[in-house]
Amino acid sequence: MTRILHLCLFLSPVLTCSSIVFSTWRTSLDVVEVGLIQAGILCLRYDGKVPQRERHSVVTRFRQDPSVWVLLLTLACGAVGYANDTAYFF
Repeated sequence: MTRILHLCLFLSPVLTCSSIVFSTWRTSLDVVEVGLIQAGILCLRYDGKVPQRERHSVVTRFRQDPSVWVLLLTLACGAVGYANDTAYFF
């Protein structure tokens, strides 16, 4: 959990712009999500558990909703074909 705390502390000053956190493993993103929620940072998920028909709306909300600061993204779902010009990548 210490690494998650460091991630939250790192993201806090960066939150003037959206950020994307990549991971190979969905379970790692589960842990990161808990830490972000505890820090009061709103995030969205884009991974294998998100149905294909809902993925476009997740990306749209991430790009357009100013209250969403972080997108948690698995490499399997987002590594190919995801064009982004609105966020930092971690």
